[in-house]
Amino acid sequence: RDVERSRGLGDVYKRQVTLSAAYFQEIHIALVISIMFSSFIIGVFSAEKARRRTGLKQYKIQLNQQAHLHY
Repeated sequence: RDVERSRGLGDVYKRQVTLSAAYFQEIHIALVISIMFSSFIIGVFSAEKARRRTGLKQYKIQLNQQAHLHY
């Protein structure tokens, strides 16, 4: 048996924990991106719905008024 190459159970456990943490980090990143994308799509849909409801000219007036409130 090659002692230098054999791993103890502690080393195997540490490696599994590290791989699990990396896996969950990837899942977390994918989840955040999907939530951000969904929020963007909902925002675009809501804006388009409001634009159609109020008419383009009135919508531009509302956007201009909102822009002045933020600055």
